[in-house]
Amino acid sequence: MDKKANLRISVFSNPAVQGRILLVFFALTALLLATSWVVTLRALSAFGRAAMDLAAAQGIQQDLQLLREQHRAVIVLQMSVYTVLVLALVILGAVLLSHRIGGPLYRLAAYCRGVVRGEIKPHEVRFRKNDIPNDVAAAFNEFQRHHGIIPPSDDRDASGEETHPG
Repeated sequence: MDKKANLRISVFSNPAVQGRILLVFFALTALLLATSWVVTLRALSAFGRAAMDLAAAQGIQQDLQLLREQHRAVIVLQMSVYTVLVLALVILGAVLLSHRIGGPLYRLAAYCRGVVRGEIKPHEVRFRKNDIPNDVAAAFNEFQRHHGIIPPSDDRDASGEETHPG
């Protein structure tokens, strides 16, 4: 059998989770870059209007050179401020998102250690509604039920049959 025929290349290990992360960071970055471009283009437009107004005045060379230098300084300052804002917002987004992923995984690990040490009575694990790895909690609870760590869920009808496939 050809080994290449069985070779699967997977870009994402968990497309739902990674897709949400990429979407959030793409949206943040696009929003912040668009804002930077709009501000810069508005500044350049204002510079162009000012340069046209100066063309009618005497001593245009010195005034125009001074205006160019001042405008360059303003653009550098604006882009520096926006760069700092972009970085701060992306970092903030990353921290908030990491809490939606890292927090539940941390709680799951602490739960496992607590059960092993006898400090915690085994129970169904639940994450917050907006935490990203909620499917991990469901799979972990299924694992616990399968191995008799926690009692079966109440998803059974009167005959003892499960009401949903799984």
